[in-house]
Amino acid sequence: MRALLWVFLPKLIGGLHTFALNLIAVRALPPEQFGGFSFCTTLIVLIDGLLGSAVDLGVIRESPDPPARRFTAAESAGALLKAAFALVILLPALLLGREYAMSAAATGAILLLRSVQTHFQIRKQFERFGAAELIHVAVRCGVLITLLWSGEQRVWVLLTAYAAAPVAALALYPARRPFAQTGLAEAMRALLQFLRETLLATGTGTTLSRADILALRYWSTPAELGIYSAANTIAMVPELVASYLANVFSPGIVPRVQAGVFRGFFRRFHAAAIPAAALLLAASLAVLPGIIESLFPARYAPAIPALRILLPGAFASALLFPLAVSYLLFYSPRTFVRFDLAIALFLIAGYAWMIPRHGAEGAAWVTVVFRCVKAAWILAAAFRLRPAQTRSI
Repeated sequence: MRALLWVFLPKLIGGLHTFALNLIAVRALPPEQFGGFSFCTTLIVLIDGLLGSAVDLGVIRESPDPPARRFTAAESAGALLKAAFALVILLPALLLGREYAMSAAATGAILLLRSVQTHFQIRKQFERFGAAELIHVAVRCGVLITLLWSGEQRVWVLLTAYAAAPVAALALYPARRPFAQTGLAEAMRALLQFLRETLLATGTGTTLSRADILALRYWSTPAELGIYSAANTIAMVPELVASYLANVFSPGIVPRVQAGVFRGFFRRFHAAAIPAAALLLAASLAVLPGIIESLFPARYAPAIPALRILLPGAFASALLFPLAVSYLLFYSPRTFVRFDLAIALFLIAGYAWMIPRHGAEGAAWVTVVFRCVKAAWILAAAFRLRPAQTRSI
């Protein structure tokens, strides 16, 4: 339990801090600057979730049990691969401008911090894992709030908080043991093979989940992107809460499947969760617009219609996290790939048609349809999947 708390609580604090920082940024920045800031931070999170998570999962798979005290060949290969990627994206980012250059620097620093945290995770040093995350969150929060309160509005300067925070956490955890020098080439080959097999499965879903921000950047104005991002800051709360509930329910999925009681539990859970989500949606639609008017400056008034549109999709997506996502990842991960590949072209075409004509609200309509359809598809697939027909990944 203590180890779980050292992992779960820093992640929870990190999620709450991201939500609070976005609210502070909305109050401090005009929509144009907030749109640019939101786009850059989305890129950082997207690459961390896509490449960083896949590399770290491969490192965990290739690490010996019990692991050596020093960095293993797999860990060294993962860190070197991340460092090489960071250098590759830094060169074009420098040509695109300071915002992209700072985003690239922050991305590289965060990727390397995740490698250090993976080192602690493999060795079950959960206190050090959690402490690194807390330092990262505290420095980022402190630097960004200081900059915003000083009146700073330049996006590239604000992004220094995202670059400085992982560097500060890394500085407190120096690599006292050198990287592995033997077996590095073999470990790199194994890791690259793993990435070829997994990036399609993880990449499509991760990218499509942020396609709204990317599409608005390409087909709309910074102001519309800022309006949409402000609305999405509030709309993401149901999914955020549900994702933390997954940490509670996920460990019990496999034991229930093995005991033959999961399907009944799954039905009972959703028989209660779906009506509860509907009631919370109705309450949110009634209450949140007034709260937004009091929290957001008047210049963000157009975010209220976009929020009303986004909320049904947010609650639909939230229904997936406590059980369905983990269940299918354990037993039928290709379900996500099939859906993402089937919907990708329609999603992009929808954004390309709606955003130039309707801006933030157009993006919100496409997003809510996508999220509701995906929720229905995934829940139906999970209901149909029978334990006798499943296969563990």
